[in-house]
Amino acid sequence: MDGIGQKISLVDELMKTRRAEAKHE
Repeated sequence: MDGIGQKISLVDELMKTRRAEAKHE
């Protein structure tokens, strides 16, 4: 369960980064 939570957190960070990059462009 701990691993899954970490994965979700990682994906959330990735999505934020992608959104930031898209906004930058």
